[in-house]
Amino acid sequence: MFCKYLIKSFKKSPLYYIMMILLEAALIVVVLTANGIVLDSVTESNNSKYMAKHMELRFSEPQLVDDISDKLNSFAESIPYDYILIDINISGNEQRYSFYGGLPIKLFSSYQAMTSYMNDTFGLTQAELPTKQQFENHDNVVLVGNDAGTYLNENSERVSNEYRYNDCGKLLISQEEYCVVGHYSGYGVYVFWGTEPTGTEISGIDILLKNVISEKQASEISNLFCEIFGEQNVTDIKLPQINDLLEQRKNTVSICICVVMQVIVVFNIMLLFKYMSNSKRRLFSVFRFCGFGPLECIMMNCGEFLCVSFVSSFLASIAFELFVKSCVGVYYSIFDVAFTLDFYIEVAVIYMAISLLIYFICIAPSLGKSVADEARRI
Repeated sequence: MFCKYLIKSFKKSPLYYIMMILLEAALIVVVLTANGIVLDSVTESNNSKYMAKHMELRFSEPQLVDDISDKLNSFAESIPYDYILIDINISGNEQRYSFYGGLPIKLFSSYQAMTSYMNDTFGLTQAELPTKQQFENHDNVVLVGNDAGTYLNENSERVSNEYRYNDCGKLLISQEEYCVVGHYSGYGVYVFWGTEPTGTEISGIDILLKNVISEKQASEISNLFCEIFGEQNVTDIKLPQINDLLEQRKNTVSICICVVMQVIVVFNIMLLFKYMSNSKRRLFSVFRFCGFGPLECIMMNCGEFLCVSFVSSFLASIAFELFVKSCVGVYYSIFDVAFTLDFYIEVAVIYMAISLLIYFICIAPSLGKSVADEARRI
């Protein structure tokens, strides 16, 4: 019955359906574009905030951890501004460093900073992390990634890096034993400062500050680093990229504009749905007069609407993928990453569900009237 009705309706008014499909598809393309710009702007804003609190300090030559551990502890204690952690970068790709999986040694400012960072980054609870006593006593405990991964050997060949355990179930790292206290989604091993194997070479450190600091304050930290380790041992210093925060303000404006644009699009879609429901009002009045119940009319009306919305979503996704994505993606890199088939399906399902709800609200009052009321309208 429904298919027969739909086919007859399309044959009777093909221009009406084509116009509805094209208009709705155009509005969906606008929504997809606005969502992509918002997503890209949010990503850039978060990256700007991170880079404005991140600074890099490098040694001119790799330093043995045994020789500089006291200096590094002194530097960490003397930093005049709050920091979350210090990434201590190892030097080289030799096999004895492969256990890190490319990850630096972590020197956290406090136990609370460590638990907060691990929870925000990997979703780990306190029960999956070292205890406060283990952390403060520098016990040989580590966090192991679920993926063993690979590393580059001295011949620049990629070799499988399977974790090695002894008979007691402890992880072996350069002949030293470590107790695994937790796992996270990723690769490599999280080794905490004060528990690293003897003979580890360090190429430099990265500092993640708690708050954004000024260039003058960043210079204070870099001067302190040179003072403790000696200027002759320092080769490269990268201060926080504070100017990137100016871009963040531009991104905030972009987000606001896109949100306003989407509100306008939603309003236009509601007007379109209202027009669609009004155009069918007389037809369904006849159906009611001929014996159709309110529920049957609503099901036929909503089914017709869903068919139009499905075709519109399909055409909009194809048009966006072939034309808009390739053009706008040049300026917004997130488009290539975010807009996948799964994303299109998710957006289409959410759009159709919300649209159906709005459309139902538009048609329900008129379809809920009595047959007598409908007869007077004919």
